[in-house]
Amino acid sequence: MTPGQNSPALDGKSTKFWIGGTVPYSDALFYRQMSTNGTANHFIYDVYYYAKDPMAASGMEFSAAQHRYHAWYRFDWQCAYSMKYWRTWDNAGGKWVNTAVPCVRPQAYKWQHLVLEGQRLNGKTNFVSLTVNGVKHYINKTFGPKTVSTTTSWVTFHLQLNGGSTQKDFSVWGDKFKLTYW
Repeated sequence: MTPGQNSPALDGKSTKFWIGGTVPYSDALFYRQMSTNGTANHFIYDVYYYAKDPMAASGMEFSAAQHRYHAWYRFDWQCAYSMKYWRTWDNAGGKWVNTAVPCVRPQAYKWQHLVLEGQRLNGKTNFVSLTVNGVKHYINKTFGPKTVSTTTSWVTFHLQLNGGSTQKDFSVWGDKFKLTYW
């Protein structure tokens, strides 16, 4: 991860994310802890991303997460290009669940805009909506949290690059990252 990139950038300060190696279908996870807020119920992840060689990836993942008392709420979204649909993470069940929203491999050399909305509702993770390049899709899938031993509260967000069958090195640039929670 290399912040402060002048190009490509929308506002003069993008971050370059890179993955390489030789093990097929490897992934690289980049995350940041935002706060120790255990009371937030609503989460909006807003990002622009750009790839020069999107054919090298098998997909990408985007997530906001919250630890709260003994529960881990994960708002994980995956665009797995071979699966053809956006998927949400069932943290209690430990599995990906397809949505009806098509997952389209991004165009090379073009900024993509993604807005993901979720909320913690009645003790569960509710995936509200997914907006790709201005087109909003309501998801409304709800899953239970994963039980954890810690009582510490925190909020994080992450971006994950998923490598392909040949594990070709590639980069993705992210810009205007914003996680809003209340």
